[in-house]
Amino acid sequence: MATEFRVAICQPALIYGGRLRVILGMIAAWNDLGVVPDVVTADLRIDPAGVAQRYGLNLQANYRTLPPGVRLPGELAILAFNRQFKQLARDYDLLINTGNSLFGLPPEANVLTYLFYPRRDRVESDAISIHQPELPLRTLSRAGVERRLARSLYRRVQLQSQHRLICMTEFTRTALVKRYGTGHDARVIYPPVDMASFQPGGDVKQRQV
Repeated sequence: MATEFRVAICQPALIYGGRLRVILGMIAAWNDLGVVPDVVTADLRIDPAGVAQRYGLNLQANYRTLPPGVRLPGELAILAFNRQFKQLARDYDLLINTGNSLFGLPPEANVLTYLFYPRRDRVESDAISIHQPELPLRTLSRAGVERRLARSLYRRVQLQSQHRLICMTEFTRTALVKRYGTGHDARVIYPPVDMASFQPGGDVKQRQV
């Protein structure tokens, strides 16, 4: 399988779940084009060798874990990961950003972002998390300080017109426009979801597709 066109799918932390399933769909698409992409991460929490058995997919990809640097918490780790995009751009013809953060994307690089939901909208919230919207984040807590710092950095970000951006849903695109004032024309491509297995009702956290 030819690998002349160098592609990197960049994800800060790689864990089992819906986002990995989307990334596997991207790998499959590139394999169909004769390309074996790299999956670049700072935190590999899956077994690449077991992916085929777990998901029933026969895919070809190289998993590249970036050298460990200073360990940072949550939001700051994501920002630090994106800061490495400029260096990564030297090794690849295309960077695919799946980490939801639009911070630090080098303007001179070919970047395609698949946005599940804008990270900036998360850090602008005063709630502990989207799972606990009724609980306010304490201002002087570590997470509170971390989020204020992240906000100050995200508010300086401007979308680069030369970069391509795809949103997972219309809801995603609405949040993108809300925070950046642009992105109205971003294409929406829904993830590979098997709706036949969806069971409505019951506990929301137990619903799976």
